[in-house]
Amino acid sequence: MVRIVDACEIIQFALQNGIKVYLDGGWGVDALLCRETRIHNDIDLFVEMKNYHDYIRIIKENGFAEVNMEYTTNNHTV
Repeated sequence: MVRIVDACEIIQFALQNGIKVYLDGGWGVDALLCRETRIHNDIDLFVEMKNYHDYIRIIKENGFAEVNMEYTTNNHTV
């Protein structure tokens, strides 16, 4: 489960390291609504390819992990 404090922390890791992060999915909707509407099992984020490896390293160093889904393709890469 990804709680609101987790979502904020994950995004903050990017901002602190000068990495642009794009929020998508359920947390993207909740951010627009300014409230958590449901329990989230993940957070959908996009980062620029040039920052991908650095960002994955940063989140792993902080206890999070990347999960690749079957529907992830190069067309979904920012």
